[in-house]
Amino acid sequence: MLGFDDLSDETSLGLRLAAVCRQHAELVALGCDGEQWSYEQLAGRAAHIARQLSERGLRPGDRVGLYLERSPELLAAVLACIRTGLCFVPLEPERSLSRLNRAARQVRVRLVLASIPLHRAFAMPVHVLRPGWCAPQGWPEQDDELPACLLLQRDDGAQTQGRVIVRSALALFLQQTCERIEACCGSRWLFTAALDEPTALLDMLGPLWVGGYLEVAPARLQHEPQALAALLRRRPDINTLQGDGPFWRRLLGAGWCGHRGMLALCSDAQLDAALEEQRRRCGFRIELTDPQAGLRCLNPVTTRSYWLASATSAWSLPRISASISSMTCSAASGPKADVHTEPSTAW
Repeated sequence: MLGFDDLSDETSLGLRLAAVCRQHAELVALGCDGEQWSYEQLAGRAAHIARQLSERGLRPGDRVGLYLERSPELLAAVLACIRTGLCFVPLEPERSLSRLNRAARQVRVRLVLASIPLHRAFAMPVHVLRPGWCAPQGWPEQDDELPACLLLQRDDGAQTQGRVIVRSALALFLQQTCERIEACCGSRWLFTAALDEPTALLDMLGPLWVGGYLEVAPARLQHEPQALAALLRRRPDINTLQGDGPFWRRLLGAGWCGHRGMLALCSDAQLDAALEEQRRRCGFRIELTDPQAGLRCLNPVTTRSYWLASATSAWSLPRISASISSMTCSAASGPKADVHTEPSTAW
């Protein structure tokens, strides 16, 4: 099996993920409700979805909404967007459809991917993914300064917050985080985060970045700590889990004890006291991930969130970018980066 360093020369977002899928083709990449996909199957499904996206006339840089439940299909759609240079916009199915539609309009989503027909749910076209698989051939090279994803945040009923992360910055974030937490092909993650949370980026792509394994948990487990604790007891092979302080307190309150070899990723700026106390008792490892800070370190000019104005006015959307050559910077100081704005015309 390949270790982390075997792929250390691949720092471009698409090339790195393509290399992982190629070199780990026979290893299991994903699991969900008893179903498992190998890296070859994941890459093949992503290639088929990429073909469907191309057939819809999308070009690199276009924004694609992902209205998909947690599933291997969601991960394949994310890789398809990365493969084709598109900007994926996670649309959490548990959120209000009316708010998702408004947000998708405001950020100019060109197409929404879904697993079932959605009649008049979105103002833009909805493409229902067709089943299929094709040979996972080489991924085309894409400009590292193209947007990779757009994260929508909470809105106030009229405006939506969001941030665009370009491909080079996302690659840098994944590389530095995985190095710091010592993620490798033996890492077995459990994906529980809401799709529109910054933690979801690390949950979805962190394991794939290093050739590890990702178990996709049903959405309901976010709100059912007893069921999540029971799953972890049944699956002692899961060794990496991420959540914020309240998440860990709920899980500990449900009777989860942890075990040696477990890596608890706390996505807060400070360590949760209850989690630290449990670590001392059981001996598992804790790392602070705080994706908000991790992404902000790619943007030293400002740390605030950005408003995407209503559909009746013009707006500029900040883009976070970072040079891959800065990957040698220390995690404490953070890499140097530039902030660009994309001027947009009035709606």
